[in-house]
Amino acid sequence: MFMRKSLIIGIGNPLRRDDGWHVAQQLQDELSSDEVEVMAAHQLLPEFVEKLRDVECAIFIDAQVGDRPGEISQRKVEPSDNPSVSFSHDFDIPTLLAFAKTLYGRVPEAHLFTITGEDFSTGEGFSEVVSKRVDELRQMIIGFIRQ
Repeated sequence: MFMRKSLIIGIGNPLRRDDGWHVAQQLQDELSSDEVEVMAAHQLLPEFVEKLRDVECAIFIDAQVGDRPGEISQRKVEPSDNPSVSFSHDFDIPTLLAFAKTLYGRVPEAHLFTITGEDFSTGEGFSEVVSKRVDELRQMIIGFIRQ
């Protein structure tokens, strides 16, 4: 069904409404298989470097703050040239990729998918404007790993 072995990590707080964590939760039932691992995490952790070792594609999902709630974007992410981390809270995607390259000699193709949130208050469920776009975001991610 899937052509590329992939890792999908949704980043965010499960107690905040418009956050990437929730999108990953929705994708878990739909995509989790021997070829695709889907995780929801509060933040990026050093332990994720090992998970990058055996995948061809890594997809990160996160919410962003901006002027246009519901806007979806996607961009390729490259390893950092100068990774430096003093605490696990400092981990970002380029640093994670750089550590994978250093430790394992390879980096999977990596992409960040974002959706601009409208409501990051405490609560469950997406805001109305984000809710209307989440299915489109999920379909974009599914289509991307099936390429």
